[in-house]
Amino acid sequence: MMTSREELQERIDHALHQTPEEFGRSTFSDYADTAIDLTRRLYERAVSAHDAETAIEAALDEYEAFAATEDNGRARRALMEFVTNHPAAAKLGLRVPDLEVRTPWMARPSRRGKR
Repeated sequence: MMTSREELQERIDHALHQTPEEFGRSTFSDYADTAIDLTRRLYERAVSAHDAETAIEAALDEYEAFAATEDNGRARRALMEFVTNHPAAAKLGLRVPDLEVRTPWMARPSRRGKR
């Protein structure tokens, strides 16, 4: 059974959603660390697929496999790099969800001027 574009986007949104507790447990820094080895694993899983949907589904399966044991910040970074740069994701119109979706607790409006 083929997975729809909407179902794939839902899996991506769910995978990239981060709670404050998960954020606090991660030692990954976007400024000092890399997730290229994990991103490479996603690309390797996607390359053998015969169509875009299957490629993304295979990469998401691989993400779920390593997300259970890797630092959650590194795992999410790898998935964001993959979704941003892989041609199959672009072909399907998949995207990294907005910050408000990924980490709503970080994207609250400021309370400036309210007392």
